Amino acid sequence: MSKSHAMTMVFVVVAVIFVLSSVASGADTVRLRFVYLGSAADIKIWKDLADMFHEKHPDIVVDVQAVPATGWAEYFDKVATMIAGGSPPDLARIAIEGVQLCATKGLMMPIDEYIARDEKELKEFFDDVHPALIQAFQYEGKTYMLPIEWNNMVIFYNTKIFEKNGVDFPSKDWTKDDFLEIAKKLTQDFDGDGTVDQYGFEIPLQYFAGAMPWIFNAGATFLTPDWKKPLVNDPNCVDAVQFMRDLIWEYKVAPPAPATLDPLYAHFSSGQIAMMGGGRWPVLQFVNAGMYDFDIQLWPKWRDQVTEFGVGGVAIIQATKNPDAAWEFVKFTTSKESMVYWTKLGWCVPARRSIAYSDAMYELPPKHAELYYDSLDNARAVPSPPQYNQVENIFLRYLGEALANEKSPKEAMDLCQKELEAIMQ
Repeated sequence: MSKSHAMTMVFVVVAVIFVLSSVASGADTVRLRFVYLGSAADIKIWKDLADMFHEKHPDIVVDVQAVPATGWAEYFDKVATMIAGGSPPDLARIAIEGVQLCATKGLMMPIDEYIARDEKELKEFFDDVHPALIQAFQYEGKTYMLPIEWNNMVIFYNTKIFEKNGVDFPSKDWTKDDFLEIAKKLTQDFDGDGTVDQYGFEIPLQYFAGAMPWIFNAGATFLTPDWKKPLVNDPNCVDAVQFMRDLIWEYKVAPPAPATLDPLYAHFSSGQIAMMGGGRWPVLQFVNAGMYDFDIQLWPKWRDQVTEFGVGGVAIIQATKNPDAAWEFVKFTTSKESMVYWTKLGWCVPARRSIAYSDAMYELPPKHAELYYDSLDNARAVPSPPQYNQVENIFLRYLGEALANEKSPKEAMDLCQKELEAIMQ
């Protein structure tokens, strides 16, 4: 062996050892921290998605961290605190409620340059998604996320309770009065002890999942169409709050309003309530509780019949040091592979039309799951201005006083209007 050949062999061996050592030590591995509004029901979904992504991108590891919160407002506050405290995540699950808020504060990275760069690769995705879901993540000419999941508010009903009481399942054209008559029939005191054992409906003290569907279908908009000014003391909005209050205190077809959604899941799964509002996310809760006897229907018509919807995606946090790797994870969450995985589990409605109408949606109830995507042609996004955290907190405080019968709906909404006007100037 010549001297030069021997030197070459030594160089190759050293290089191989270096590469193997680097791989073994993870020196070239990029680690991303992803945070989401956590619950015990969906933490496995995100960890599984991170693992599926890692199999395709072995040089990128996504560490999943749940952020417990009672709602989006508290969650957004916690994420902002992480960033301000010098411990920013690389990625965060953000819903439409936080788009204008986070964009205004400069917390999220616009992704228009990435979309333009990967235009050919993403064409199939954009062709498969309803425009309303895409537009929900655009603000002041920039795109901040790609939609992966969404929910619209529909009425869940317990099919066994309806059949047992000889009540027909509601049709698409049912009205608010039809809803009330059904709720009255299904509110029952089984043993005659004066205590209601089964309520027809239950209203949570919630913004998206409680009040907004009634407000929209009453013919109100809550805020102006550009979300710049409040309209909560509009007569139609007051009517909606009055109806919610009356379901509890006048008609007595609903128990006192809980502050969170967990009691609704438990009451519906156990047959203590016959109907409740929700998107598709309660399906995961019901299935985990062994409850399969339910179906869905559109929100009952009042002065209008529209669907309220919200959208979720994965945002790249502005402070990340690895935006390219983060973008790869964002794209993975829009893939058919990832959406089919969690669609089969009953978590949210997939943004892709092809999956929303596929067999994956029908492996679990509801029987009429096509209602979700069908409704997008007549849907209205949940009002989500840059001051969302304050708007939600103020409104829920006054709504709570109205539903607790501490203030009249008119008085509560008049006071709410004044506070909202002050912060939205």
